[in-house]
Amino acid sequence: MLAAVVRLVKQRNPGRIIVGDRSARTFPDTARVFQETGLGEAAMSAGADELYAGRSPTDAPDEWVLQKPPHFEET
Repeated sequence: MLAAVVRLVKQRNPGRIIVGDRSARTFPDTARVFQETGLGEAAMSAGADELYAGRSPTDAPDEWVLQKPPHFEET
């Protein structure tokens, strides 16, 4: 699916295609997830120019803002 999206974006002749992600808390190393799942390879082979693996809130707390939707604490 990711490769298909990159190919569609590529058809629009963008200046650059940067595929970014931040994995869930249980997978703190997003770059490793890109590698082990094959998502990085899929994106790059489909024409992406760069992968951006967002840093975790623990590694870069100043880059994150906690957002809580209304009634977040309700069960």
